[in-house]
Amino acid sequence: MFVYKDSDKVKAIHFGSLGASTYLEHKDKKKRDNYIKRHAVNEDWSSVNPGSLSRWILWGDHTDIETNLKDYLKKFNIKKY
Repeated sequence: MFVYKDSDKVKAIHFGSLGASTYLEHKDKKKRDNYIKRHAVNEDWSSVNPGSLSRWILWGDHTDIETNLKDYLKKFNIKKY
C-alpha cells in the first residue's frame, strides 16, 4: 500500500498482487521485460495509480525497493510526509 498526501488529502493506494513475486525478489531481467511488455498495453504509467506503482516500484530499474521508491517520488514530484 502506498500512502501519500495529495494537496491536503491523505490518499492510500493498494497495488501489487499478494503472493506474486516481482523483480525485487527474483531479479530476473527477462521476466521484468516480459512484465513491462505485457502490461504496457493496458496501464497508465504516467500518473499515480496502482499500475504505475507496480511498474516503477515493484518492477522498476533497480532490485532495491527503497531506490525504486525514491525514484517514484521524484518522478511524480511527491514529497515524503
